[in-house]
Amino acid sequence: MRNNYINLVIETALNEAEIALLEGEVPVSCVMKFGNIIIKTHNTTNKLSDPLKHCELDAIREYQRFHMSNTNDIIMFITLEPCTMCCRIITDFKERFIKCNLKLFFGVYNDIFGNLKITGNTFGECIYDERCIEIIKRFYEQQNPNTVNL
Repeated sequence: MRNNYINLVIETALNEAEIALLEGEVPVSCVMKFGNIIIKTHNTTNKLSDPLKHCELDAIREYQRFHMSNTNDIIMFITLEPCTMCCRIITDFKERFIKCNLKLFFGVYNDIFGNLKITGNTFGECIYDERCIEIIKRFYEQQNPNTVNL
C-alpha cells in the first residue's frame, strides 16, 4: 500500500511525463522529493539533440545545485525503469555525494533498455503503475518528427 507521500511523487512524475510527451520527447520523467523540495525533470534528448539528457541525470544535477548533502530521506521516482547508464549514475550519486537514505521507485520495467534486462539485476522497486506504460504507448502510437520514417 502506497502512502500519500509516494502518491504525490508519482502524480508529479506523471504530470511531468505528459509535458515530455507534448514536447515530442520519450515521456520518461524523474521526481526527487526531499523535505519540502520537489525536483521534476523529463527526458530532453530530442529537444537538445543530446543522447545523455536523461531525466535521472538532470534531476541529480538539479539536486546538486541545492548543495544539499545531509538531507534526510530522498524519494526518487522514475516513470520507467532506469537504463544501465542511469543506474550507475544514481549509484555513484548515492555513494559519493549524499549522506542519506535514497529510496528509488519506478513505474514499470523497461523491457528493452532497463537494468534488469541488460544486467539481470534489479535496481530500485517497481510499483507496476499502468499509467506509466500507457503514456509510453501513446508516444509510440503518434507521429514523431524526431524519428526517421522507414
